Order: sequence, then structure tokens, then C-alpha cells
Amino acid sequence: MRRLCMLTVVILISQPARAGYGICFKPSEPYCLDAPDIQDSCRYEIETYLRAYDNYLDCVAKDVADDKKKAVDKWNCRIKGHNAYSC
Repeated sequence: MRRLCMLTVVILISQPARAGYGICFKPSEPYCLDAPDIQDSCRYEIETYLRAYDNYLDCVAKDVADDKKKAVDKWNCRIKGHNAYSC
């Protein structure tokens, strides 16, 4: 049962964060780091966590870039003389 739970956690945190929907899932730190003794399997969990964290950072960066682009696009629309509701 413990192995099944660990596998589920690994699968969930190894999925790429989804950008474009305004939702980026920050991965949880692997449970093995809090274990009394660190086992070899912890290395795989850490590597998986680091990949998931990189995906999370990419997602956040994309969301921030999208927000910035929307603001610039709206500004450009407004300076062309359009009202706020049409931009």
C-alpha cells in the first residue's frame, strides 16, 4: 500500500504544470526527505520533484508573460483611441 501511495505521488508531481489556464501547481516536497533514514529510492523522488518544479516555474513564467502581453495589448488599443470596453 505504501508503495502504491508513493507511486501515485510520483506520478502526480511528474506531470507538467498546465499553463494557459492561470493554474500552476506547485509540487510538494518529497516525503522521503523527512524520513528517519534516507533510502536510495529518495534520489528518484528528488529528481522527479526537481523536474516537476522546473515545469512549475515554466508555467508561472508563461502566466506572467501572458499577463504582461495583455497589458501591453490593452495599452496599445487604448492609445489608438478605443474605449476601455472595446479593448
